[in-house]
Amino acid sequence: MGKLQQQFYTLLTQRHPTMSRGVEEARAISPALVDRHFDESLRWAVHSFGEDILTKIADSYAGYTMEVNRAQLDYERVGRYQVSSFAEANELVYQQSDYMKYYYWGVFAILFCWPHYVELMDFYLNRFVKRLPKGRLIEIAPGHGAWGVLAVNSNEQITLEGWDISPTSIEMAPLMAAGANVQDRCVYKIADATKLSHDQGQFDAAVCSFMLEHLEQPGLFLADFSPALKSGALAYVSLALTAAQTDHIYEFKQESEAILMAEEAGFELLECKVARPKRLMPNARFVPRVQAMILRKI
Repeated sequence: MGKLQQQFYTLLTQRHPTMSRGVEEARAISPALVDRHFDESLRWAVHSFGEDILTKIADSYAGYTMEVNRAQLDYERVGRYQVSSFAEANELVYQQSDYMKYYYWGVFAILFCWPHYVELMDFYLNRFVKRLPKGRLIEIAPGHGAWGVLAVNSNEQITLEGWDISPTSIEMAPLMAAGANVQDRCVYKIADATKLSHDQGQFDAAVCSFMLEHLEQPGLFLADFSPALKSGALAYVSLALTAAQTDHIYEFKQESEAILMAEEAGFELLECKVARPKRLMPNARFVPRVQAMILRKI
């Protein structure tokens, strides 16, 4: 276990002791993967944001986890997500700089601190990233930037273009790339991915992590996104099912829904991974899951 990873765990235990059990369960899924990539990602963050960022990440992780749990409780009670339109989510969340800085660090930490996300990260790194070809990679909604930077860092022949509607992401993601010393191969810009322009040429691969559930019509997005990729291009697309959060809009209920949307948009499903939390609320009506697809553009 790396030094920064150990520092993070110590901070989290001291400041938020109730969170320790879940983090231990997450590491137990794949200790080698977590110890390598979590410490590596924390090193990138510290390089660009300073060592004090570890406390910010620990606090954001704890706050975000509790926020998600509250949202899921409300979802169980009401039977629907909190917001219903992208415009509402954009105003409530994505354009709020202070909230987004907390939000992004929380979302960053769960990659290695929630057990079912560690399962997804293993799938991403070993089933998708390792088979990426050289060329241009587009990342839709990079957020904190770690997903794309992990891919670029693994392959010196990949360049990345990240599009995000949040100005905060366009501040944070380039700094994550700089922390990994891959900033020369990463470009980020503010862009609404629901209004894609295809005059930038086609890409060789794509990453779109946890965006579909944030849209009113994810199938239309995939159909518009497909022409941005070359024939044969690989795409990693992940989403959440019956999992409430402040800005989740589209309620995926079955794993087949996203697969059918992708196929109708011109993709072939190569592999699919579904994971769920290790612990659920008693008598839950809705089981929160995460789903990742490796797709090939037909």
